[in-house]
Amino acid sequence: MIALGLALLLALGQSVADVPEGFATIATFRRAAVRRAVRVAVAASFAVPLLLGTVLGYAVLGEASDFARYAVLAFTAGILMTA
Repeated sequence: MIALGLALLLALGQSVADVPEGFATIATFRRAAVRRAVRVAVAASFAVPLLLGTVLGYAVLGEASDFARYAVLAFTAGILMTA
């Protein structure tokens, strides 16, 4: 909502941070003898909240003021840095 370049940079940074976490989660499921189909479904389900959040965020902040956009960006960045 603020700048495409910033959005891509934040998405790339978060993706790099989440890859090891995803591998660890799937490896734990594999070690617990969870079937491959279930592991793939669980991994694919991680995209659902992301897509819903993106659509909802765009719908809510589409016509919002710059102050509201920057406030949400700062809040989200803070949450991601502490999580």
